[in-house]
Amino acid sequence: MIQLYVVPHVLYKVLDKTTTSDLWLQLKMLYMTNSLVNKISLKEYFYMFSVVEDTPIQKHLDEFNSITIDLEN
Repeated sequence: MIQLYVVPHVLYKVLDKTTTSDLWLQLKMLYMTNSLVNKISLKEYFYMFSVVEDTPIQKHLDEFNSITIDLEN
């Protein structure tokens, strides 16, 4: 069920997980640690970040700020 809420570029990284706890552990490992792979993924997401038409600017700013804060850590 959680997989329904995971964005496509992350979903391929967790498709092999069969239980919810395994999925959460994998997501935590990918995005809550300050690993080199995580930094590279964040930088890739940062460089590909773009504004989508008909979306509130506040949502874009929040997402952009979130990415930059994650990159600082």
